[in-house]
Amino acid sequence: MTQIRIRLCASAAGLAAAGLFATGCAGGDDGGGADPAGAAPAAAGSAAAPAPAGKLIDATSPDGHPLREVPRETAPAVRLEVTPDSESGWNVQVKTERYRWAPGKAGQQAAGGEGHAHLYLDGERIARLYGEWFHVPADAVPDGPHELSAILTASDHSAWAADGRPIEDAVRVTGRAADAGGGEHSGQDGGHAGHGGA
Repeated sequence: MTQIRIRLCASAAGLAAAGLFATGCAGGDDGGGADPAGAAPAAAGSAAAPAPAGKLIDATSPDGHPLREVPRETAPAVRLEVTPDSESGWNVQVKTERYRWAPGKAGQQAAGGEGHAHLYLDGERIARLYGEWFHVPADAVPDGPHELSAILTASDHSAWAADGRPIEDAVRVTGRAADAGGGEHSGQDGGHAGHGGA
C-alpha cells in the first residue's frame, strides 16, 4: 500500500508542478494522501468525480457503434462552430462541456466523460477527432448543401448518448465549385441541428 501511495503522490506532485492538479498528498500510513481505494483526493473546489461509464443500449451511431447511455444531467455536451478557412475549406471547432479529450486512450475501455469524436458529412464518417480543432478541405465537400456533424465517443468507440440519442451537434455547410479565379469558396449556412449541444 505504501508503494501505491508513493506513486500517487509522485504523480500528483508532477501534475501539480505542471499546474494541472492540486492536492495535499500528506504522508504517513494514516491514508492522508490517498483514500483506501487508492484514488488521490479531490482538490478543494474541484469538479465532482468523473461521470460513470454509462450503459450500452440497444441502439447504434450512424456508423454502427453502440450507444453508451448516461444520465442527461451528467452527460457531456457538444457544439460545432464551423467557419470558412481563409484559403479553402472549413475550420471546425468542437466545443465540449463535461468532456475530456483522451487521444492516448483510443481503443481502450470506456471511462466516464472522456474519449474522442467522430466527424460525419451527410451521415458518413470522414474523420476521427482527438482535439477540438479540425480542418475540412473544400474538396471533401461536394457542391451544394450538406450536413456536417460530430458525435462524442468513448475510448472504446461507443457513442455517448442521453435519452437514447447520440450526443451530437450538426451544422449545414455548402460546397461550391472553384470560382473563375481558381480559388474555392466554402461557407457555413448555420443552423444547429444537434442533440446535446453545448
